[in-house]
Amino acid sequence: MIGRSASPGFAYGKILVLEDLLDSVEESKTGTPSEDITKLIEVTSKVIEELNELSKNSESKDQKEIFEAHSMLANDPGFKKEIIKNIEKSNFSLAFAVKSAGLKYMAQFEALEDDYFKERALDIKDITCRFLSIILDRPFSNLKNLNENVILVGKDLTPSQTSQINKEFVKGFITELGGVTSHTAIIARTIQVPAIVGVKNLIENVLDKKSIAMDGLSGKIHLDPSEETISLWNDEIVKEKELRRILDNYKNKESITSDGEKLSVLGNISSIDDAKSVSEAGAEGVGLLRTEFLFMETNSAPSEEKQYQFYKEIAEIMGTRPVTIRTLDIGGDKEVSYLNLEKEDNPFLGYRAIRICLDRVDLFKDQLRAILRASAYGNLKIMLPMIATCSEIRKAKVIIEECKTELREKGISFNESIPVGIMIEIPAAAIMADQLAKEVDFFSIGTNDLIQYTIAVDRMNDKIADLYSFYDPSVIRLIKMTIDGARKSGIEVGMCGSMASELTLTELLVGLGLTSFSVTSGSVTSVRKNIIESSKKNAQELIPEILESTDRESILAALERL
Repeated sequence: MIGRSASPGFAYGKILVLEDLLDSVEESKTGTPSEDITKLIEVTSKVIEELNELSKNSESKDQKEIFEAHSMLANDPGFKKEIIKNIEKSNFSLAFAVKSAGLKYMAQFEALEDDYFKERALDIKDITCRFLSIILDRPFSNLKNLNENVILVGKDLTPSQTSQINKEFVKGFITELGGVTSHTAIIARTIQVPAIVGVKNLIENVLDKKSIAMDGLSGKIHLDPSEETISLWNDEIVKEKELRRILDNYKNKESITSDGEKLSVLGNISSIDDAKSVSEAGAEGVGLLRTEFLFMETNSAPSEEKQYQFYKEIAEIMGTRPVTIRTLDIGGDKEVSYLNLEKEDNPFLGYRAIRICLDRVDLFKDQLRAILRASAYGNLKIMLPMIATCSEIRKAKVIIEECKTELREKGISFNESIPVGIMIEIPAAAIMADQLAKEVDFFSIGTNDLIQYTIAVDRMNDKIADLYSFYDPSVIRLIKMTIDGARKSGIEVGMCGSMASELTLTELLVGLGLTSFSVTSGSVTSVRKNIIESSKKNAQELIPEILESTDRESILAALERL
């Protein structure tokens, strides 16, 4: 059996299958709607109280932030309104009304294009199950009171369940669902517990098994492993501990190749705590600050002041290190009610990101002014997403200049020469990179969308997911084209997509001329180690062969010689 790596590491133990509370609630009607609504208010208070207590007792900043966000979601007026509607109009019982509301919100998030927001569906499930545990008077999870080594197995694990893991006995977890950017996966990496997600028919296959061994990096699973396998796993566990010790030595080193090429390892973040995490991990700055959650966590657009305070705090955390802020990247596939976005037949190619911002200038200007104001407190950069043409850049730059004029007139200080760059995530942008480079100060390659658009593949579709590959020759060629285009205008080009964390590609990307890698906090030291051990000269000698390759297998074979 095999799944997707969510957190690396070797582990083995007894199988512990977790119950899914959602599956235990069947459709039922209420005979006392007013009493159910009254009870809903009581349950909501208890849920918020539980979450606040979990936040208070959290062992890490990531956990604390997640439970604070869950508390806000539990108290969301829209969620409450949906539950009450299910009780009053559909005559559902309280438990089924909560389940139905939760499933509706989960479906909305699962339909989103961006992986980060798609996987917030699991946070909705977490909250829904917490409501149900109180309504049904059943334990939500109890993973602290264990007395033997186990591997948790379930349809999925919620962030609350993951946070309760007792590392002394819970050696890892494996799920049928979930994704590598979910909060559950983030917590797993934070507490350094091996995790594998997306394993088909997992529950069915483990029902008659007693133990399991897992390789969190490759995603491989062994049911009822032999003594020989366990012996091999023990050897690997010892090696892992030594590797963690070695990687700690790279936190404060410069990212310079063996032949003297200076690069940067930056962090991808979405929050204040993310900024603290990448800073503590030794990142040389922030290569991608996602701003979408500011617009999705409330029922109205965040004010200029709220955004300013957020960007300012991150700028101060990072000090003189650069912080690249991606402007609003939201679209017709994302449920943001106050924007009144129309449903689209193909939202992946629709009205989103810069296309919305150039149309909704008021929204765009609020964000730009907030960024500009915050630039007085740090080394901020503006990055425009989903750019396809030079015209879009020019229009955006006009609006940026208008915002600068407005701030000057009010006597508000900002960085007059704040860098403006773009994401290269559309094939058209890669092809036109030499022309686009004349308009901006830097590029950042967003490989997640670039690969999908180039190969015309939805990586979440299991039937064709194997087509999605970092090693596809067309993708490598587009990256080379982008870097060459940037070089002609003397601008830097980084990478902020998942491909930047792929360690087998580090040296090739160095050879192609990438100047920075932007990754999660957990990947900073491993990518830096790879850079330091790389030779740009050696990689460049291999590039002609790579560019002549016709399939991913030949590219992988060539990379093995580096």
